[in-house]
Amino acid sequence: MGIEKVLERPYIDIGYDAERSLLKAVWTADSIRLTDKEFRSVNDFYVSHSLMSPYHSLMIDTREFHYTIPPDMQAWVGTQVVPALIANGLRRIAFMVSNDFIAQLSIEQAMEEADANAFAMSYFDDLQAAEDWLMLS
Repeated sequence: MGIEKVLERPYIDIGYDAERSLLKAVWTADSIRLTDKEFRSVNDFYVSHSLMSPYHSLMIDTREFHYTIPPDMQAWVGTQVVPALIANGLRRIAFMVSNDFIAQLSIEQAMEEADANAFAMSYFDDLQAAEDWLMLS
């Protein structure tokens, strides 16, 4: 069956693979113009989709992510979004590392807000390694 596109915006494409229980988000270079409201909307989508079509694995490809997540938004992701995803069945998150140092730092700071004992998370620079890691049971 493969990946079904479930959200398409100039700054992100999100696909869902029901067979592998995987949601895959790919940020684009247009994320440089991303607003806080749009970033929040994407994260709200992760949660709403996890309610409609639960997934155990989340791949977030941030190689072209150029938005710096503000501290208040970092806290919101770590204390609201990630716990909701975990409650809905999320077990693993893999990040493809951003080429933008400041954006990558803001991603890592957001994830530091989450309860690291409740799920597995890792950062990769190799797409195949990330996908293989996500499929571990």
